[in-house]
Amino acid sequence: MAQHRDKTLHVLLDQQAERCPDKVAFTFEGNTLTFREIREQSNQLAHWLKSLGIQPGDRVGVALDRSLDLVIALIAVWKTGAAHIPLDPEFPRERIRFMLEDSSAVLLLTSRRYAGYLESPVPEAFLEDLPVQPTADLVSDVGPDALAYILYTSGSTGKPKGVMVEHHNLVNLLYGMLVLPGLSVSDKVLAITSVTFDIAFVELFLPFLIGAETLIATREVARDGRAMLELMRTKGVTFMQGTPATWKMIVNAGWNERLPIRVISTGEAISRQLADQLLERSLEVYNLYGPTETTVYATGRRIFPGQERITIGWPLLNTSVYILDAAQNPIQAGETGEIIVGGKGVARGYLNRDVLTAERFLPDPFSPGNWMYRTGDLGQWSQQGDIEYLGRADQQVKIRGYRIELGEIEDQLRQLEGVKEAVVVTREDQPGEPQLVAYLVTEWEALSKGQVIAWQQTLKKSLPSYMVPPFYVPIKEMPLSPSGKVDRNALLKTPKGNAIGHSHKPPRTRLEKEVAEVWQTVLDIEEIDVDDDFFDLGGHSLIALVMMTMLEERLGKKLPIASLFKAPTIGQLARLLESEEGVYWGSLVPIKPTGTKPPLYIVHGLGLEVMIFHGLARQLDPEQPVFGIQARGLNGEVKPQRTMEEIAASYIEEILTHNATGPYCLAGYSMGGLIVFEMARQLRALGRELKLLAVFDTYVGDKHPDVGLMYKIMQQPRKFLFYLGAFLKDPRSAVQFHWKTKLGFARRGKTGSKNPEGVVGEIVAALKEANINYRLQVNETDVLELFRAKKRDEFIYDPVYMGWKPFLKKGVRITEVPGDHHNLLQSPNDVEVARLLQRILDQNGASNSRH
Repeated sequence: MAQHRDKTLHVLLDQQAERCPDKVAFTFEGNTLTFREIREQSNQLAHWLKSLGIQPGDRVGVALDRSLDLVIALIAVWKTGAAHIPLDPEFPRERIRFMLEDSSAVLLLTSRRYAGYLESPVPEAFLEDLPVQPTADLVSDVGPDALAYILYTSGSTGKPKGVMVEHHNLVNLLYGMLVLPGLSVSDKVLAITSVTFDIAFVELFLPFLIGAETLIATREVARDGRAMLELMRTKGVTFMQGTPATWKMIVNAGWNERLPIRVISTGEAISRQLADQLLERSLEVYNLYGPTETTVYATGRRIFPGQERITIGWPLLNTSVYILDAAQNPIQAGETGEIIVGGKGVARGYLNRDVLTAERFLPDPFSPGNWMYRTGDLGQWSQQGDIEYLGRADQQVKIRGYRIELGEIEDQLRQLEGVKEAVVVTREDQPGEPQLVAYLVTEWEALSKGQVIAWQQTLKKSLPSYMVPPFYVPIKEMPLSPSGKVDRNALLKTPKGNAIGHSHKPPRTRLEKEVAEVWQTVLDIEEIDVDDDFFDLGGHSLIALVMMTMLEERLGKKLPIASLFKAPTIGQLARLLESEEGVYWGSLVPIKPTGTKPPLYIVHGLGLEVMIFHGLARQLDPEQPVFGIQARGLNGEVKPQRTMEEIAASYIEEILTHNATGPYCLAGYSMGGLIVFEMARQLRALGRELKLLAVFDTYVGDKHPDVGLMYKIMQQPRKFLFYLGAFLKDPRSAVQFHWKTKLGFARRGKTGSKNPEGVVGEIVAALKEANINYRLQVNETDVLELFRAKKRDEFIYDPVYMGWKPFLKKGVRITEVPGDHHNLLQSPNDVEVARLLQRILDQNGASNSRH
């Protein structure tokens, strides 16, 4: 296509109109336009737009119903040298206003039926008002690098982001599609897609470019499988593209015979079952892939019967595809990495999103002088050299401490007996408690619990237990968005009560029933298996605290929260409550006791317990043992120590009993950082080897030798400005923080024990007393690893070293971690903290196996 690289698309369309002026180009509801008529009418509109002040480089919003006028309007805007912003009149008006303002549109081209309705922030021009204008070509001084359109896609910030596509990007795509899947002048294309979905440009302009005919379906037809099938049968349609959801809708509408049509599947992964159904009913089936940012399509291939795996094929014309690891290095066949697309289709970037553009659009190191786009999709090279699509990287969700690819679960669900369609979403009916829910279209009218159990048993053969959805919602058909994709937001509106749960082993004893009722309350799950793991059901430290309190009040029996590590199921916990044998109230708690690396010991903060370390432990290396150290005296039978030296000594005693030879890796959270500092001093005095001394956001600035009363007085203006800035930046968060810090311990006590003031309150008071009286001595031997939270809600005198620097002769090594003081160890921050912590453990030599 070298001869076409220097031309804009509208120039190429005019050249095609010269070759077949009287051939029908478009048909809509029985009305037709020839190539000559399209050229002349778009010229007339372009002249009018120019008279309204539209100039090359401007942006024009186009909000029209599906019609012949829509095609004319799109081409006319190009002929003025401007770019268009495709808008759907059915979009929320607030969204339309945002796109017009964000794109700096100078005009909204629409119809009188929408006059004033869209509440446009820019002047409106109505097609019905088009005066008599010349039909001669309007020459605009724009080249192939000119902007063709700005297409808005969903943004992670909640606001749409505009993708800027240039003429040469679109021209390259269309000529590439003439190669694969190919199109001839005798073809008739059925156009069903909204112009707000970029594949619409293929439907409208690929046939025009080659001299074929396009049949434009109305909005109503494009939503009706039976109506689309009728057009396919009666209008000689030979080429059509749609999402898998659209093709399923047509198949389910009664498409049983073979039609002379080539099928393009796009937008989402196509299942083996659907591909086979389409192969039986059509001439050819193609699977095409590509993000908007690389101009519609980047790869593709034809699907054949009996093909072992359905892939997204090979790069299209002038397109390069790389699969790279996190360090942007190529990976081998069979390894999973991010799909990166380079070549002529890479768009200009995101409008007004310089930071995001810099993150996703990168210089192509494999083709100097060109650019490549990070798709956020995961894939791998097959042994045959084509690309297997493995789902969205940003479709990863965090469930029970694990990162999960929803696409992987959906793929396994579609292979189950009786499942036609499957989509998995995360529901968070209780804040902070996301759960996997599978929405299924099945071969049966009703779905039994027995069938769900059978499915789960099958899924557990190929998926970890935490990836097996606990809930299944039967639905008649998948809801679709205007672009023809599955509308996941609509699925979330389906009542949770429609879900069929996974419980098949109900409580048997009275005690199991008591425990189950409490779990059902705190986890908001109607039915729970006696063998279900508390953590796999979404349990975490706060829920555990409430649950244990309710059990204590209900049964009059008390267990430490850490018992859940030993007895995480209803059956196990009930047996522990019944016997009370082996109930452990000591300090050392095995969170993840197995592994070949030297164990990590993490000391509690003022929260006293170690459940908060559970997520972090799960994210660390499988061979990294983790033990928590909880406060002594939680059962009220042992008086807490009141000096830091005594507290550290008691914890060391338990550690040495567990691990007499070492080496030792110590970490402390919040006030626990002071405890491990003293523990390190005592271990060194005993001649023990220390591989790690780490603290998680522990502040000791008040103990700094220079921080006296006069210094604090001098710092009051800085302190005032800090809190004023925090309030102005986020008033609600600032007020909530101070409210929590004043009432936090009282609340924690009320949920932590039947008599918090006598037990938890006494331990907290003892810890505070120990903190006040403790005098840090200089550590001559160790480097302190300070994990400092990025977000700071409270003013501190030393925001860099948090007061530690004078007390470490060998220095303080700072690692900044996501989150604030209270949530840095919670999901999703625990993933990054664990990664950084494991790296430091291994660098410090703590990766050596124990013998």
